[in-house]
Amino acid sequence: MRKTQSLILSLIAPLFLISCSSTPKQEDPEAIKQKENLGKFIESPITKPANKNILFSLSQYYGTPQHQEFKQKRSPLNPKQKEKVYTLIYDGFEINVAEKKQNKEKPYYLRRLVVHDNVLKLPLNIKIGQKAEELQKLFGQPVKVDEKNNSISYCHATSDCVSFIMNEEKLERIIWDYQK
Repeated sequence: MRKTQSLILSLIAPLFLISCSSTPKQEDPEAIKQKENLGKFIESPITKPANKNILFSLSQYYGTPQHQEFKQKRSPLNPKQKEKVYTLIYDGFEINVAEKKQNKEKPYYLRRLVVHDNVLKLPLNIKIGQKAEELQKLFGQPVKVDEKNNSISYCHATSDCVSFIMNEEKLERIIWDYQK
């Protein structure tokens, strides 16, 4: 009798464990909405030109920049390599475009966007001057909090990140970093 009970128990126990562990964990609807919001917001609020000459396309979209800079910087994907980075400064925002010599099809890519004024229409009606708690309500807990620089950062599955620079609990600047 004991052997039969042990045998039945040994057969049923794994099935019970499988059925318990295979039940999908329900994600909080608010957390799902926050992920969706982040996905919408992390996409660039500026048009990413699809053609080769991204610098020309950006000037077509936004006009002539007020100021332009050029620097050699380490590649975020390969720190041993340097890449040319062009910074186009407009009223209220700046765009960093990097040159990838090894890619003949798309020799330039959007590296960074910094918005410090409400001149661009941003997704989810985010505005400079918005309160930090409103951002946290939209996006949930940040991936990184940097108290020294007064910033909170969120990253998307694509590894693109957005940082919110705060001043007295209000949004002062938004920085999108793109890893492509």
